[in-house]
Amino acid sequence: MISAPVLCLPDFAKEFIIETDASNMGIGAVLMQDGHPLAYFSKKLGPQMQSASVYIKELHAITEAVLKWRQYLLGHFFVIRTDHQSIKELLQQVIQTPDQQKYVRKLLGFQFRIEYKPGASNRVADALSRVPGEWSEADSPPDTSFMALVTTPTFGIVQQLQKENASDPFLLAFHQQHTEGILPIPYSIINGLVLHKGRYVLNSASPLCSLIISEFHATPSGGHAGIKRTLTRVAANFFWQGMRKSVEDFVASCLMCQQIKYSTQVPAGLLQPLPIPEAVWEDITMDFITGLPPSQGSTVVFVVVDRLSKSAH
Repeated sequence: MISAPVLCLPDFAKEFIIETDASNMGIGAVLMQDGHPLAYFSKKLGPQMQSASVYIKELHAITEAVLKWRQYLLGHFFVIRTDHQSIKELLQQVIQTPDQQKYVRKLLGFQFRIEYKPGASNRVADALSRVPGEWSEADSPPDTSFMALVTTPTFGIVQQLQKENASDPFLLAFHQQHTEGILPIPYSIINGLVLHKGRYVLNSASPLCSLIISEFHATPSGGHAGIKRTLTRVAANFFWQGMRKSVEDFVASCLMCQQIKYSTQVPAGLLQPLPIPEAVWEDITMDFITGLPPSQGSTVVFVVVDRLSKSAH
């Protein structure tokens, strides 16, 4: 509880550990290093797989998890932990059934070791493999109790919003309309704050707009998401005119995104040569040379080049 509850980044100098489990309805897995999660995975089983044996379900969970995180695991030795003890000897036993051959073939090329982990301690993967309402008393050891904690996010800028509602002319106009009983229907005032369909209203010129976008984009929980996802997160709790443009400008100017993320633009077409001119000074090219020391009050040179003779002026 003394560290942030966020996923950590992979360290390829350390050993990867995958814990998997399968239930009657789905499969679940967690990718870890040094006991800290890197990624979670869960998937619902189809009707055919639901009727398969427990052995096949557990084997299916392992292969799906390995293929899911193959970009981390290829070329590195890793450990697989499962609560099905017979799968521990998968690499040493004789492969007899077509199902075994199918799943073992998918694991070719990976370097790993399978370890047995009792189901009572395989809680994370076990929870990921289940749907609400599927738990039974047989799944838990005796004298074991569970406690669910429901939390809701609280915004630290509420106090700043209260100050703006008391001083900003744009927001004070809504308070005046509320006092006169002519406040438009989409708007409301609760606890001294102007709301639009339950969302906090801000002046588009307020510095809080950039602070809010930064909180939902540039923080570890924001994860430097794209424009659409960042806008969805911000719009779920706040409202101001021109919000989309504000988010687009912020994400487009984010230094971290520009340095790290790859370009998604369509590759440019092949360069096409220009036709050769038939006479001098029929076709020219022009450009500016800048950054020169001052000369007669000028620092820029305008250059014109003939494409046929290469003469320049």
